[in-house]
Amino acid sequence: MNFLNYQFKKFFRSYTFIPPYITHIIWICIFYNYSNQNILSSYAASAIILFFISSWITFIIFDLEGNNEKHLLFIQLNSKIKFLNLKIFFAFISSIPLIIISFLFPIVTYRFSEAITFQYAFLSIYLHIIVVILGVILGSLIRIQTILSRKYSWLLLVLLTLLSIIKFILVNNQHILKYVLIIVPSVGEFLNYFNQPIAKLWCFDFLILNTNIAVYIVITLILINLIFKYSENH
Repeated sequence: MNFLNYQFKKFFRSYTFIPPYITHIIWICIFYNYSNQNILSSYAASAIILFFISSWITFIIFDLEGNNEKHLLFIQLNSKIKFLNLKIFFAFISSIPLIIISFLFPIVTYRFSEAITFQYAFLSIYLHIIVVILGVILGSLIRIQTILSRKYSWLLLVLLTLLSIIKFILVNNQHILKYVLIIVPSVGEFLNYFNQPIAKLWCFDFLILNTNIAVYIVITLILINLIFKYSENH
């Protein structure tokens, strides 16, 4: 808890949170400029930018400390792995205000064509949470790798974010790409379900997709921990 309080103070005192937060707020305001929008498809479309923003925030959080300060924190926490996982957890927490804004803004400004029910609310919040978790996981994986420099890490983030959105289209055209792009989360396929009738969200195929996403999250977290643990540059 002390480490999270420390991260909270350092993050907000650095003002580095302002660009991603402002970018997201501007996007939401522009996107919901028109009323009478469909609930789930609107949330799915607006969540695309949230996926990138949560990865961006993760990058910022991993860059809060210099190498010397980072190693002091390793000693204080008695573990590199604890440091890593608390960073990932804090990155998710830091994205929660954006989830709240994404969810509430179109409701309080009456942008939807119908009233939001408990079922719509549950699915919408679930959508945003999954997108943020995937964004944080992807951002963490790219940020802790030591092959590419920081500049090229940003380029890789943009590339993998784009591939995450269009992966299901590429795989439908070339099935072999399913194995080539295995490290890329299926964000686009997940969001695409929310453009369909709500009954589709309770079907077996969507359950399988969510199971695959859960497996991806667990395996990628293990991979991130192994890379961080055995890397000499951390």
